[in-house]
Amino acid sequence: MSNITYYKIFCNSENKFVDVYREENEPQPAYCVNDLRHTIDQTKTQVIETKELDNGLVTLYNWRIYCNEDNRYEYTWLEYYELPPDYCSKYHKHSVDKSNVQLVKKKITNNFEINEEPISTQNKFRFDYFSFVPVANVITEYTVKFNYPISPLKFKINFKDSNVGDQLTAIISPKTLISKTSTSVAQNTNTINVYDSTLFVIGYYIFIENDNYGIILDIDHTTKTITFENSTTKTYIIDTNISMEGVFINNIEIPKNMKTFTCGDAKIGVITYLPTQTELLIQYNNKENYDKYFSFYIEYLY
Repeated sequence: MSNITYYKIFCNSENKFVDVYREENEPQPAYCVNDLRHTIDQTKTQVIETKELDNGLVTLYNWRIYCNEDNRYEYTWLEYYELPPDYCSKYHKHSVDKSNVQLVKKKITNNFEINEEPISTQNKFRFDYFSFVPVANVITEYTVKFNYPISPLKFKINFKDSNVGDQLTAIISPKTLISKTSTSVAQNTNTINVYDSTLFVIGYYIFIENDNYGIILDIDHTTKTITFENSTTKTYIIDTNISMEGVFINNIEIPKNMKTFTCGDAKIGVITYLPTQTELLIQYNNKENYDKYFSFYIEYLY
């Protein structure tokens, strides 16, 4: 048998108490689970209760919640001892209609996996044009954000003769804080333990503090262990920030005789879904000594 402890912690940034659950081998909370950048007042931490759980079996509840900001229903899986959600599972700063929270499914399993629920937009089509000026001899960054959730279909790039030989990268949610290390990290290792593994994505790039250790190769949700491509070059203490970013155009060199390039023709959608205010970062490496012009289109549903 194993134990789970229910804490109430006080978030300094939100000026309120937040509910946190920890397994018996995990340390007492040291940061706010709503936002890892928020500090807590550890003198106000309260232990509410400790419950005993059966090893190997997990009882899950599937909750339907209504997001006030996105004006739609979302679904989230929680373990049975966790309180019903009081914020949106897709973006924690969005509030929910607490009178419209419903338990829709229950299951007991020994194979605990978190899968993203299918998310639909209004299926309204839009085609947007963007352009910027890459400055001579440097990498110019250009950011795109949408004030509503979208499902991108195609990402189309226009090339001019002057673009040939330059390099292009496109990143989803650059260096987004995902979790913290739950143990110290040794030098020359390619695995870390984290407090929460549910948001990590295989194939995305992982950063410990600001150090890039390549792509994520494996995620063990049971032990909350992340395996990545390159071994660490130094040690890190417990509670070190872990960030992640997705690269969907990976430092391509713009070839001759190509006028356009489209991401998304080979699949349904270049990126499955982008929540409100998700950042798309375009990095253009201009290798010549004069400024240039660069443009692209995004087709999407909203």
